[in-house]
Amino acid sequence: MAVTSEDFLTQVRNPSTLEELKRLLGLPEIVEALHQVEETLCHVERRIDRLSEAIFRLTEAQARTDQKLERLSEKVDALAEAQARTDQKLERLSEKVERLSEKVERLSEKVDAIAEAQVRTDVTVKGLVEAQARVETTLERFMASSEKSMEAIRKELGALSETAGLNVEDIVTADFPEWLERHHKISATLQCPFLLSELGDEELDAFGEGQGPNGKVMILAEAKNRVRTREVDAFWAKAERVRAVVTEPLFPVLIGRSTYPDAKARAAELGLTLLSTSALRR
Repeated sequence: MAVTSEDFLTQVRNPSTLEELKRLLGLPEIVEALHQVEETLCHVERRIDRLSEAIFRLTEAQARTDQKLERLSEKVDALAEAQARTDQKLERLSEKVERLSEKVERLSEKVDAIAEAQVRTDVTVKGLVEAQARVETTLERFMASSEKSMEAIRKELGALSETAGLNVEDIVTADFPEWLERHHKISATLQCPFLLSELGDEELDAFGEGQGPNGKVMILAEAKNRVRTREVDAFWAKAERVRAVVTEPLFPVLIGRSTYPDAKARAAELGLTLLSTSALRR
């Protein structure tokens, strides 16, 4: 039966064994040698303990290393799977890029076609611009000729208007003073036309001083062929300007050969006397 170092040390350390050896051997040298052997065995034992502890720590470190390697392996597997998915995505992306390249090529062809069409359009536009220039030149000549014709027409209309206005003024001069006397008991002397210097020599159809039951009054009259709302408003504005520069009460009268219903309503709203030429004789 084999005896291990540990069993041997245990037996040697036994006091009874030591005493028996001393008795049997009886030699100091052997005793001293045994003591040295015992010390050596103690050193060996401590070294064995330290070695055992180192082996234990190494075993634990190895276990931790194995765990880390296992986790690393899992990460490597996950990375490989991710790489595989990335490869698939790259493959799909490559297909998309290829399709996009085809679309870009078709678009480039369309752009070239548009550029060619633009060149043709530019040529057409140039022709249109030239044609437009010719049309504008023709229109300018026509407008110049028409302007001369319109000027002649305006002169003729102005002459007709002046003639018609003079007829109305004649009626006012002849019949209006009698109408004032007959309807308002006012005796008036009118000037037709009259320039009112206080208003910058503004021309009035008929203006003068009258004497009525309530004293002196200023008469303002104007004659029109046709009286519409705008003529009523214009005459009322003129009457307000005259009223601002005279000291006596103002009696404005607007007379028309033709008076429109809306003009009559506007005159009544303003408190303005509006007469037709036919009413002057009544």
